[in-house]
Amino acid sequence: MLVGPGSDSYHHTLIVQLIIENGGIPHSYEPYAQLSSFTYHFGFHTIVAFIYWVSGLDVAKLVLYTGQILNAFAILPIFLFADRLFKDRKMALISSFIVGLISVFPAYLINWGRFTSLTGMIILPIAFLLVIESIKLEKRDIKILILSGLILSGLFVTHYRIIIAALCFLLVYILYELYSNRTNLKIQKEIIFRCAVIGITAIILLIPWFIHLLNNSRILSEWVNTANYYSLERIGTAGSYYSNTLLLVLSLSGASVGILKRNKYIIIISIWVSILIAFSNPYWIKLPGSGRLDFVTVVTMLFFPVSVTCSYFIIYLSDKIKLTKSRCLIVLSIILLVLIPFSAIKMAGLFESESVFVKNGDIEAMTWIKSNTSKDAVFLIDSIDFDWNRDFIMGIDGGSWIPLLTGRKVIIPPMVFATETAYENNYTEKVKAIFKASESINSESSIQFFNENNVSYVYFGGKNWGKLKLQNLQNNPYLEPVYSKDGVWIFRIGRR
Repeated sequence: MLVGPGSDSYHHTLIVQLIIENGGIPHSYEPYAQLSSFTYHFGFHTIVAFIYWVSGLDVAKLVLYTGQILNAFAILPIFLFADRLFKDRKMALISSFIVGLISVFPAYLINWGRFTSLTGMIILPIAFLLVIESIKLEKRDIKILILSGLILSGLFVTHYRIIIAALCFLLVYILYELYSNRTNLKIQKEIIFRCAVIGITAIILLIPWFIHLLNNSRILSEWVNTANYYSLERIGTAGSYYSNTLLLVLSLSGASVGILKRNKYIIIISIWVSILIAFSNPYWIKLPGSGRLDFVTVVTMLFFPVSVTCSYFIIYLSDKIKLTKSRCLIVLSIILLVLIPFSAIKMAGLFESESVFVKNGDIEAMTWIKSNTSKDAVFLIDSIDFDWNRDFIMGIDGGSWIPLLTGRKVIIPPMVFATETAYENNYTEKVKAIFKASESINSESSIQFFNENNVSYVYFGGKNWGKLKLQNLQNNPYLEPVYSKDGVWIFRIGRR
């Protein structure tokens, strides 16, 4: 791969580039997009920017490599969480094994380039563990309380939806502790005090960013999605992965056993997951704030609680069966000789080649663009809208990367435009008009529209997913083909 795959990799790479160029958090997306605000969560991007400043490696490749390294690291916080809370090293190892080799997520996230949510999911168990430890400590430790507030503030700027999941878990945990100590007012007061220190620390650290978001972001504005937005169809082939049913059965069994045995953390995890699912789809149950943490995101992060409840049940079964040393050796041999190789092969097959937007042909085309077009050239690129929200339009092939790889402009903005402020009023309507004109590019009115918006070229990357069709472009009298190689076409738009 030459750059990160999927629809998200472009704007993640763009944000890293902006941080590098600005020496910190940018104020806008200039010069790469006509968006006057910057309100996106930036935790992952600052990690990549830091690595760039240390190494000087190619930014696009760094985004890809960092995302993959984080994917591999996902097993570590899961191990730590299970080991520290359940005091069972075997359970911790099994949980890590499930996340690393059995579960479809987080590995499948590479296909979408969803590196920010992955980063948030890695921080999640660590944040939980820190808060729990800081509240459990017999003697109050202000340093650990402040550290807990620090990691929660870091999680907020890493992913806005993942912090919702974190706060839900912590609310369940705190209420459980308060209820468990309902006869001891002194302990209840201490729990509340410690929570207040954690919360106040996080809020103080985030106040400047909160103010910035309130003044600039559209993230809290009403964004109406249809029921399809919450459908499992959005996760594609991940929904039919071989281990899904097995993990679901083991997880539900583990949750049931843990609840019956009154295991504190299994109960808390079970309540937490139930709340996340209940609030994840407003078309199921209309609850306040439902859908802000959508069902698809919830499903992608279930590898964490599922790995814990599965391993809990496996340990429970092994204790019940009372495996002898010889049987343990047989099980271990099966795992080493069969399960690990089989899972590794399956895991390697998770990557979908069609998720790659930029291929060698696109790189050659980018070189041609830099040598043969003026620096103020504007490109029309192929794009799609979504049946769950017709206002949400995004580039769908290598043309999306033109601003970063050539310094030229494209008329379709990066997908983050939905929550940012643009220099132009009614910018969303303009983007929709561009999309409509792309669909009817053979009409004179569409050519005139592109002329009026100073669009000088059309870039067709060959995916055939969007509204641009090669035959229409080739038969258009107003378009002159100026480049064609390896499935990539570039047309110059004539003046009407």
